[in-house]
Amino acid sequence: MTENFVNSSYFPYVVCGSTLLFFLLILLRIFWKLTRQLTAFNDENGSVTISQRAIRQMVKQCCEQLGTVGRAHPVISIHRNQLKIKVKLRVKKNANLKGIAGFLKEQITQVLADSFGIEEISELDIVVIDVLPEDATPPEER
Repeated sequence: MTENFVNSSYFPYVVCGSTLLFFLLILLRIFWKLTRQLTAFNDENGSVTISQRAIRQMVKQCCEQLGTVGRAHPVISIHRNQLKIKVKLRVKKNANLKGIAGFLKEQITQVLADSFGIEEISELDIVVIDVLPEDATPPEER
């Protein structure tokens, strides 16, 4: 069976296609790794980049310091060196959503500017995905 496939007219196309697919996957992997970092600023000595993970942790800490936020899940997207942040929140019942959103947007912008030197955030969205009872404690504290 293999002898017939190797001698068939399709074999060179399969080999070329497989090789091309392999190199394409390598290029996509390299590109994906490069887009997971944001260039915060450049100076005469070089550039400073920040990973998505570091930004995510900083945003999460900003959100969870509020007593009315039970849990925060930031989603960080970096495309063409533009930062987009979507924060999915679990808030406690009777929380002032307008106040929370305004405070968090201001706080996140300020902390990222002060800590990382990130002056521009192209999008910052706050999304409430769940409402917890007022007396609920986060799972980590139980």
